[in-house]
Formats: sequence, structure tokens, C-alpha cells
Amino acid sequence: MTDKAKHHKRLKKRHFQELRFRFYAATTIILVLSLLGALTIGIAWKGSSVLWKPFIKVEVKFDPNIININPSDMKESLRRIDYRKLVYSAVAKQYPSQDLSRPQILKLFSPGAERSLYRRLQNEPHLIGKKASFWLLASDDVDYLMKHKRLRLDSEATRRLNDQQIAFLDNLKKDKNLKMRFNMTFFTHGDSR
Repeated sequence: MTDKAKHHKRLKKRHFQELRFRFYAATTIILVLSLLGALTIGIAWKGSSVLWKPFIKVEVKFDPNIININPSDMKESLRRIDYRKLVYSAVAKQYPSQDLSRPQILKLFSPGAERSLYRRLQNEPHLIGKKASFWLLASDDVDYLMKHKRLRLDSEATRRLNDQQIAFLDNLKKDKNLKMRFNMTFFTHGDSR
């Protein structure tokens, strides 16, 4: 065999090896992208529920008798307000037929509800003495109940919300005062734990 024929044979073999390498590389890339896509879709599918949180609509009256504002030290006065009391009195006035205790009502609201009232009053102090509607973030227990309907079938002793609270939430939902809304705080506030 001549040198030219040997060279042509080696070149042909090298071209075949390069073609095989390209095929393996393309197959590997397609496989990796497919697995990455499946993983991303799985995470998005399972994690999408975190983007929706229940909110409860409440008509809050910023009663000056409850609030006790000192105009000379507005910032400190706003910090000392018992926002939980405001939420409880608002719900009790809005739904007088519901026979829920203060702890039962307050357990339906997230601590973030108090912060949103504080921030709103801080930004709009003219609301003092007036009534305003708020969509307040519901508690994790309400969130879990709304996302896992089967919990209603569990006995009351094993649930974190009792039958009265669930009936109250059902009434809120029926009156369109309990809705799942986009959870913007997921992107704007970190977990405090």
C-alpha cells in the first residue's frame, strides 16, 4: 500500500471518529437539555402553589379610641398600635353572627397582616378615624387548608383549624371575601426565620 492510500485510509478513519464524536456530543447535549427541562417543569409544577396565597378582605376602622395617636410623635404612636386588636374588632363587627373567640379569629391571619396595616397607616396617616378595605394575608393554616381540600375530611382533633373556623372561612369564600391572590411577598420579603 502506498503512502497516499495509507494516508487516505487514516483520514477516512479520523473523519468517521469525528462524526461519531459529534453524534455522541449532540446526543448527550439533547439528553442533558431534556433532563434539565423535565427537572425545571417538575419544580415549577410542584412549586407553583407557593405563588398563590389566600387573602381575607376586612373592613378596618382606624378608631382613634383604639389607636391612641400622639400627633407630636406619630412614628412611635404607629408602632405601639395593637394591630391584632384592630383586625379582631374589624372581623367581629363585619361578621357579628360568627361566634368565634379572639384567638380563633386571629389564628386565621398571618402576622404579615399586621405589618401591612402598619405600613398602610404609616404611608396614609389620614386614614385615622376612617374605614378602609384591606386584603390581609391569611395564615399558613388557612393556606394549607385551601390547597389541601382533603384536610376537611380529617377529624377536628388532628386539624389545626376547628370546624367553626372552617365554616367561617367557607362563609368568607361564599361572600367573595376570601381569595387566592398572587403572592408578591414571595419575591419582595425574605423568610424571617
